[in-house]
Amino acid sequence: MPRTFSRFVLPIVFSVLVGAFIGVRLADPYPVASLRLAVFDYYQKLMPRTPQPAWQEMSPVIIVDFDEKSLAEYGQFPWSRHLMAKLVDRLNDVGIGAIGFDILFAEPDRASPKSVIASLQAMNYALPPQVSAGLAGIDFDQIFAESIAKAPVVLGQFASREATVLTEKRANETSVKAMLGGDATPLLVRFGGVTHNLPIFEQSANFRGLLSLSDEIDDVVRRVPLVAQVGNVAKPALSIEMLRLALGGNMLMLKSDPSGIHAVTLLVRGKHLDVPTNAHGQVWVYFATPDRFNTPDNSGRMYVSASDILNGTYPPEKLAGRIALLGTSAAGLVDLRNTPVSPRLPGVEVHANIIENILAQDFLRYPAWMELIELIVFSVGLILAIFLLLRVSPWISVLVLLLFIGGSAGASVYLYQAEKMFFDASFPILSMFGLYALMTFWRFRQNALEKQQVRSAFGQYLSPALVEQLAEDPSKLTLGGERKEMTLLFCDIRGFTSISEAYRENPEGLTALINRLLTPLTEVILRHEGTVDKYMGDCIMAFWNAPIETVGHASLALHAAQEMHLALAKLNHALAQEAEAEGRAAQGINIGVGINSGTVVVGNMGSDQRFDYSVLGDAVNLAARLEGQSKNYGVGTVIGEDSRALLPEAEQACLFELDLIAVKGKAQAVRIFTSLLGLSPEQRQTAMVHQQVFLLAYRGMQWDEAMRLAEVGAALNISEIQDYYNCMMERIAQYCKVPPPADWDGVLRATEK
Repeated sequence: MPRTFSRFVLPIVFSVLVGAFIGVRLADPYPVASLRLAVFDYYQKLMPRTPQPAWQEMSPVIIVDFDEKSLAEYGQFPWSRHLMAKLVDRLNDVGIGAIGFDILFAEPDRASPKSVIASLQAMNYALPPQVSAGLAGIDFDQIFAESIAKAPVVLGQFASREATVLTEKRANETSVKAMLGGDATPLLVRFGGVTHNLPIFEQSANFRGLLSLSDEIDDVVRRVPLVAQVGNVAKPALSIEMLRLALGGNMLMLKSDPSGIHAVTLLVRGKHLDVPTNAHGQVWVYFATPDRFNTPDNSGRMYVSASDILNGTYPPEKLAGRIALLGTSAAGLVDLRNTPVSPRLPGVEVHANIIENILAQDFLRYPAWMELIELIVFSVGLILAIFLLLRVSPWISVLVLLLFIGGSAGASVYLYQAEKMFFDASFPILSMFGLYALMTFWRFRQNALEKQQVRSAFGQYLSPALVEQLAEDPSKLTLGGERKEMTLLFCDIRGFTSISEAYRENPEGLTALINRLLTPLTEVILRHEGTVDKYMGDCIMAFWNAPIETVGHASLALHAAQEMHLALAKLNHALAQEAEAEGRAAQGINIGVGINSGTVVVGNMGSDQRFDYSVLGDAVNLAARLEGQSKNYGVGTVIGEDSRALLPEAEQACLFELDLIAVKGKAQAVRIFTSLLGLSPEQRQTAMVHQQVFLLAYRGMQWDEAMRLAEVGAALNISEIQDYYNCMMERIAQYCKVPPPADWDGVLRATEK
């Protein structure tokens, strides 16, 4: 039952488990995705981007900050457009490379004289005509639009999930002019619409970029779309458009393949500036340590107070050629975002990090093929965990599992640190821990149940040591019967009737004698990994290779028989000493052993009320018959040819062929042998050569020559075969009187068991 269960049910159960874990990873539910992203966040926080040495003091990107200092000096925000125009003019005059607004100008300037007059007129407040005429021509929005037209400005646009009316006449224009690998627009992050600046500003600016950062499922900014789909149009982000303007680029391209988008490319003066993205055109932002802002002395690497630009106190030479992002860090105005390196990072700094990533070509990557690698590693880890838990000891499985987990975690850290590449080891590690815990619990529970079952089923007819061995590994057991190749041994006391008669008045003494004999013989069998099937009065039945698989079972049985005869000799010596001490005649014990191998059925045999673990089969019957023939051939052990075939060559060479015999009840003849393991190599060689010559004469019905050779064999004084030749001389003498048929095949057909 345990083996059958393990063989058929467990593979199905564990296949389902592996499939379930893989299915969860492919589905990527919120807990799985958030765990992976949390690990990536930890890497960024632990190992943030280090700006290039030349950027340590001054980044190529500056953030013109509408900070507390600027608000205190120039008034509350939003500022009047004429002040914004002055700021743009100052930046343009010093040769700024590009100006990007992280601000939306969606409404007219209420401080503009034109707007003020309209408001007063709406309240029926009449100004003097000359005043109205003078002020009506002053439009701060127009002034700001003229400054935008003269300067390298990129206006920001807010993309939203909700659909909006695209009123801008250039709504369908885009700087994405080429797509390598087919139309990748449907793969982009999709927005329903765009909130634009006032038409006067949109028409004045030649560059526009999306401000939306596309937060993750946990509201942390990690991936930002460099190009997004709005309606049916691919629109670029503010950061990539500012770079296109600053570097003199004339085209953006999307590169894709069947796995999705893998790069956004900026064509700059004939060269391709590639930005690796995920399959949806999003770039992983590689954050540096958050810059210092809101400081009175402008000590930040990026931040410059807008008031210092307007006042001309910031050195103009430090502005030339740089890329300026205009945003705010003032309390109550700042657009704070949750990022891996800071939970309160101004949104404008996200754009600044992206621009620095692209300029330095320093990117974090999580390519589409990495997910396939993760899945392969994950699957291999699960299969390895299952294999270890089923095949090896818990300690080894824990060690290998920890090495695998440590290797996965180490590879993840190394790839991030050395290659700036994400490799998710979190879900595989947690899944393998979970699987290990689940399978360990199942394994201990199953082992406990199987041990209890084995002890209950076998405790009544197997030795405690063997029962415990089976309990420790129940997978070696099959209940209910199975076909197996086994070696059988029968051992019987010769002349037991006369021995019993001598103890007619002392049956307790007979019992004690039998116990003294069976105990050492049983110890020999068990020491040679055999199983004592049963005791039948003066007979022992034992077998090898069940219920536990035994390598070299025929050899073990042969050596067990050899030691059984040695144990018997020690017992006879002890009995002789006891008889001498008691002044009575010693009565020695002699045994015969039969060994045979073959395919049998082993398992529980009997009835519902009483059963036994035993064997059935023709090989069993033949082993019993061979034991009975040991007396007829005058040898201690008779071994069947099927057992001999299973022995190694060195041990086969120690077997002395006795005869061809068809035992009682069988028509087929078998070749039988006895063991000469106790002889020296020289004695064994002499006996073997002589026996070959003898058998040729005997089977050739050359009775005189056979008789002579038998006499010579007996004269060799080899105790193991001396009685054999005496028996054969009696048989030859009988054949001389009553010869067998002329076509005799040399087989003795036994009429006795």
